[in-house]
Amino acid sequence: MSFKRVLIAVDGFPIGAHAGAVAMELDHDLGGQVALVSVVDPSLAQAIASDRSPDVLLEEARSRARLAIEAVGSLHDRRPGL
Repeated sequence: MSFKRVLIAVDGFPIGAHAGAVAMELDHDLGGQVALVSVVDPSLAQAIASDRSPDVLLEEARSRARLAIEAVGSLHDRRPGL
């Protein structure tokens, strides 16, 4: 069985980055496409009760997502054979 598309969820934790790198390697070997996704924590909805604006919280969530995705790419780049 081969996969044409692989969706990888990243959460910013090292084990998630490792799993993402392994999935990217498998996908590379199978010739498919990879998409990375990071989900915003529901605590963003609590911005109204917070002293920080929703825009600030959203930007923080975007920054964490970028870092998580970059961690996957970094681990993938360091894997031998690619």
